[in-house]
Amino acid sequence: MSSPRTLLFRGQGLPASLMALACRLCLEGRMLPIDGMVPVLITPFGGDEAVRVEDTERQVEVAVRSGVSAICLPAYGGESQKLAEAERMGLIRTAVHSARGRIPVIAHCSHASVRLAGELARRSADLGVEAIAVALPRSLSLTEDDHIRYCAGAGKATSLPLLVLDYNPGGPAVGLSFVRRLLAECPTFGFLVIEEPLMAAKVGAIRDATGGQVGVLEGWGGTHLMELAAAGICGVMPGLGTADLMERIWRLRRAGSVTEAYSLFTGVLPLLLFCQQNPEIRHYAERRLLLRRGVITSETIREPTVALDRHSQAYGDEVIALFLRTLERAGLPRRPLE
Repeated sequence: MSSPRTLLFRGQGLPASLMALACRLCLEGRMLPIDGMVPVLITPFGGDEAVRVEDTERQVEVAVRSGVSAICLPAYGGESQKLAEAERMGLIRTAVHSARGRIPVIAHCSHASVRLAGELARRSADLGVEAIAVALPRSLSLTEDDHIRYCAGAGKATSLPLLVLDYNPGGPAVGLSFVRRLLAECPTFGFLVIEEPLMAAKVGAIRDATGGQVGVLEGWGGTHLMELAAAGICGVMPGLGTADLMERIWRLRRAGSVTEAYSLFTGVLPLLLFCQQNPEIRHYAERRLLLRRGVITSETIREPTVALDRHSQAYGDEVIALFLRTLERAGLPRRPLE
């Protein structure tokens, strides 16, 4: 563990039973711990829709101060599908430089082409990220065999830990069969992010079958955190705007302070449900929240995007205000950089 890139497990000092539950992946002397929140950073745009580098730097600083496990960018929550390749790599470079080894950076390298996904992964590794993420290309009609080839091809492009994301709007997400097969094909596979209802049994099956070698995270902003933390997920991928409170809720739930965890969770759940309606609504609400919290300087979304009606805007402001009051109740700062 002498490499300067080695990451120390944030659960050091915990009882052995809790240490065993925390998801971790050791590869070539490196350790990527995930035990809690892995927020997805937005891509901050100015009024001209150009990327604002300084707002990315501020997001990284907020993540470091929030005590989360890692950060991920530029994912779908960061409008990655609207970015040029040079912009994607620029965001990753900025995040790595700003992190300065204080927090792991996971590069989202999805592409419809497995060859180009692998190329993005290699370039990201050269920039100094700690892990690679790819999302299954659900826009294509592929079999499990096809998805295995896609993930293995991208994963084998580097020696870094691989995180796979799956949201299947047309059916169930991948399960134990996929996990076993990909792990055999690509030993760097360490984490699976799932977005589907009633996934607790799947989480337990994957954890038990792999002995914790593959950790499962919940997507969907953490809407089902309270249910799935008890089922054995190792973390959640929320937006950065809610990550500090979600991290507090996670710690309380895991420590057995269930009533207190629920009390705080009721203050964030309406915002999470508002964001669930549409990805562009999530972009809108996340930017509005980060602007209110002094993290970014513009709430511009790159076109095309949805134009919210007056009622939706008013309700969005209402649930954001509820969240901010809950932050204060938890003793967390509204404006974390001040």
